[in-house]
Amino acid sequence: MRKRPTASLVIALIFMLSFGNQSMCSFLKDDLRTFKAISDIKTHFEAHQIPIEITELQLPHEKWVFVAAYPYSGMNTIDLYAYVFRKTSWDLFSQTFLMGSKTMKARVKADGEFINIFHDDVLVMRINSTKAAAQ
Repeated sequence: MRKRPTASLVIALIFMLSFGNQSMCSFLKDDLRTFKAISDIKTHFEAHQIPIEITELQLPHEKWVFVAAYPYSGMNTIDLYAYVFRKTSWDLFSQTFLMGSKTMKARVKADGEFINIFHDDVLVMRINSTKAAAQ
């Protein structure tokens, strides 16, 4: 069995990201941690020509927005950003990479105090919303 040289692959990936698509490289440097409004989130991704789907969830004690960006990190990969509303802004709670997508579908659904995240119709993650509110 032949092994691939990991260091060479990492260096090649860094090189491609550094000198590849300029709009993608500038997007990587931008601050995605906080936005004042959902419209600001949409505008940010549109300015970098990144297709997105936004899902808003209202839970008993908090509001969430999930942004599925395609294909931001690579082919068959969905970047899923979870934002929670805290006082005056939408703050990034988590960023998840859903890799190896067959359908390029990510779905989020409220389930009591939990948020279920589905990838290709398979439950892949649960967020306990009460913990997010306490942070």
